[in-house]
Amino acid sequence: MLFDLIRQASNTSLAEMYKVFNMGIRMLLFVDKKSAPAILDLASAFGVQASIMGEVKRSDEAAKVVINTGDANEPVVEYN
Repeated sequence: MLFDLIRQASNTSLAEMYKVFNMGIRMLLFVDKKSAPAILDLASAFGVQASIMGEVKRSDEAAKVVINTGDANEPVVEYN
């Protein structure tokens, strides 16, 4: 994948890669949980690969983004 090549050639951390690049994500939709299955079905009907990537939660803490990367060396990337 292109992002793997860039990361290896530049010795860049996943945290920095997610900040600078969209990491291959074309579009994000923020919808309520009960609408998600219908949206996934609709995307599939049009031949568009779609998946649920996360959730938005209410919190009294400062806003932050947490990304579960699946990478063995850097499994979680967090931004405040």
